[in-house]
Amino acid sequence: MSYNWNNKIRGHRRDGTFQAPDIASLVQTNPAFSSQVKYTGIKNKTVFESSFSVMSGQTNYLYQPDTLATAVRMEDATLNTSAFAAQRHEEQPNSRYQFDNIVSQNIPGMGGDHLLKAGVQFGRLSYEATTTCRTISTCSTATACRRRCASGTRRRSRRTSTR
Repeated sequence: MSYNWNNKIRGHRRDGTFQAPDIASLVQTNPAFSSQVKYTGIKNKTVFESSFSVMSGQTNYLYQPDTLATAVRMEDATLNTSAFAAQRHEEQPNSRYQFDNIVSQNIPGMGGDHLLKAGVQFGRLSYEATTTCRTISTCSTATACRRRCASGTRRRSRRTSTR
């Protein structure tokens, strides 16, 4: 049995090319854990192996603690600057569950020993992202200006795969 815990924190993450003061940078946290349990049984010439593993974590991109709740990020593409708040508040929970079973049998015979092996594996990967933005952009021409996310807009996506 094994267990691992990690809580990585980046206090001032700056994405993109805009020059940003500390208040306009992101706080990134990555709390996560992984655990695994294995069993091996041997009887005569048969070996049975079974394992179950879990990885569960969440990546967060947060506003700085001193950012006002009413603060809106300002981006100026002409001056290449940003101010007042980070780009977004984003939460990305993710997990993976995996279960494996294997049976091995040693069979002596003509021409030597042979190892027959059969198994089954099940894995489920899950990812979700929820983003809230408070951004306005100012610039000299309309083509130079790109709005990243409308004020207060929430976007959400969820992906799951099983094999």
